[in-house]
Amino acid sequence: MKELAFFIILIALSEAVAQYSVKKYTLNKNFLYFIVAILGYTSVCYLLSLSYKHSTIGVTNALWSATSVVTILTLGYFAFGESLKRLEMIGIMFVILGVGLINFNNITF
Repeated sequence: MKELAFFIILIALSEAVAQYSVKKYTLNKNFLYFIVAILGYTSVCYLLSLSYKHSTIGVTNALWSATSVVTILTLGYFAFGESLKRLEMIGIMFVILGVGLINFNNITF
């Protein structure tokens, strides 16, 4: 499980770099941001392929999606001044709770 967590964190960070770059490219059309976004998503695909050695596709995708949602929302808030509504914050708490439940299911006693 530690290996999977490592890959999920790397995937989420790679996707955050890619999303940041896409947003920056949208705002100012600097082609370098577009290239960085492509590299970011390429690394996401590669890291996903490595992470599948440590878990099922479903669990890996659920953890990646949840981690990515929280990471991207945080990035949007701090890097671009995007705001979150109360219902969105509650949704994020449910996402975090879901990740906890998935991880709890994988703990052996």
